[in-house]
Amino acid sequence: MQLFQYFFLFYQFISTHNKTYDEATFNTRFPIFVENYKFIHQMNQNDNLTFSLGVNKFADLTSDEFKNLHLGLQRSNSSKCGVFADNGSEAPDSIDWRLKNALTPVKDQGQCGSCWAFAAAGFLEDRFCIASGGSVNVRLSR
Repeated sequence: MQLFQYFFLFYQFISTHNKTYDEATFNTRFPIFVENYKFIHQMNQNDNLTFSLGVNKFADLTSDEFKNLHLGLQRSNSSKCGVFADNGSEAPDSIDWRLKNALTPVKDQGQCGSCWAFAAAGFLEDRFCIASGGSVNVRLSR
């Protein structure tokens, strides 16, 4: 394929995915797009594969850029979590969290299919209660 054909494909990509680049970014993204396009074309030539690839909104990213932007936990340097430090004390055999006012009433999720939301809310309520010594009850509606 000739260079002007890649330019045409790249401009199509830009238009389709509403991308805008300044000149420096264009000059960086274009060669990445070309390499990704070649990879897509090469993979699609393999008759042994049960899938095919296509150009999507990520075709101007390197593999590392895509991984860093879209895979895994995005950590912030402004975390309020501290580092655990062992103070040497023994952990009790059991704790009755009811006596510490760290439990909230049971919630009825009914048939809404959002058990993940109820589990997440319960976890956050418990952690807030333990950390603050208070109590909170998040209301989830079905």
